[in-house]
Amino acid sequence: MLQMILTWGRKFGRGTWRLVYRATQEFLRDDCTRAAAALAYYTLFAMAPLLTLVVGAASLFVEPSQIQGEVAAQLESVIGAQGVATVQKMVDSRQANATSWIAGAMSIGMLLMGATGMFGQIQAALNQAWGVMPDPRERHVKKLIWKRVLSVGLILVISLTLLASVLASALLAVLGNSLGEWIGQSSSHLGVRLANGLMSLAVITLLFGLTFRLLPDAKVQWRDVWVGAGVTAVLFTLGKMLLAYYFHYAKIGSSFGAAGSLVLLLAFIYYASMIFLWGAEFTQMWAGQRGRQIHPRPGAIRVSNKPFEETPARSKK
Repeated sequence: MLQMILTWGRKFGRGTWRLVYRATQEFLRDDCTRAAAALAYYTLFAMAPLLTLVVGAASLFVEPSQIQGEVAAQLESVIGAQGVATVQKMVDSRQANATSWIAGAMSIGMLLMGATGMFGQIQAALNQAWGVMPDPRERHVKKLIWKRVLSVGLILVISLTLLASVLASALLAVLGNSLGEWIGQSSSHLGVRLANGLMSLAVITLLFGLTFRLLPDAKVQWRDVWVGAGVTAVLFTLGKMLLAYYFHYAKIGSSFGAAGSLVLLLAFIYYASMIFLWGAEFTQMWAGQRGRQIHPRPGAIRVSNKPFEETPARSKK
């Protein structure tokens, strides 16, 4: 029995290392570091309209202060209070000071263009990682409109998940106070923190999975999507904690003076973009190892041959 466990452990370790190694190879070969830099730069400017729309949509159901508090708490854990203040200023500067319904409609339109444009950049980065692109012989007007509609849908999904996160956090807080009378406040507090962490991980996995599945010009099966999204979410969560620790003790922001908060924010977005694209490469390698290919969607073509295409399907016993 012990020998079987050890043998399985060695096979699992070799298989995992092979996946990680090949995903990293593809990450570097596809120049994903440069794509992540471009995505981070674009996201920085799209963050204000995106947060404005997300908070505005979620505020239809709960108090805006609750939504803003949830967003601020997530950001403050990484970039600190000063960084959150910088983001808040960016959002405030983009909020509509409309004096008429025409000005209000134009402002909302500009916000939508800025926010959905970020998803277009994410699509381009995923296309680069998976070696696909829109077919230049096809007409892309309808496809462009569809992608914009899909981007708006993703904004609504983000709003709903943020709303669910706020409601679940409130419910867990009430439940924790009730359990504290039975198991003690310290144990109850630990349980609530653990539940919040698992809930946050599930939300991040959901968002990564939907992005991998819906945005790129490539078809990937759901079973491969969830594995890749789960791995990406775990790496993102662990990296976020390490990055927060590093930012706190390295005092990077102080080296840039007044621009320090903006530098920290850009560094965090760049890290998140690299993890996201590495997760896309991992998803590709995972699918290929199991004999499943990522194919271009109708209206798209492959621009490079990926090594997973040479991987034969596993024999069925």
